[in-house]
Amino acid sequence: MRKLVRLLFGSPFKKEDNFRSKYFRFMYKFIIGFYFLSMTMFIILSFLDPTALIGLLMGAIFFPVVFRIVYGLIGKFNGMEREAYDIKES
Repeated sequence: MRKLVRLLFGSPFKKEDNFRSKYFRFMYKFIIGFYFLSMTMFIILSFLDPTALIGLLMGAIFFPVVFRIVYGLIGKFNGMEREAYDIKES
């Protein structure tokens, strides 16, 4: 599961003992939870209405891309660094 999240959303910022770092890590986890909840709802909706499959595909692809761009830009402006991620770690 961790590999899938890192593939879709990238690595979170490094954990530090300040509010900014805790806020970014909380938002990272919140958005991931929101993404999987919304994908579950889109899947259920696509069974009820097949035209909702377009929304499912668009949300599944574009949401993580937009999140990576926005999260990365905001982090760069705030001087945050991402965690190093090793594939063998998980």
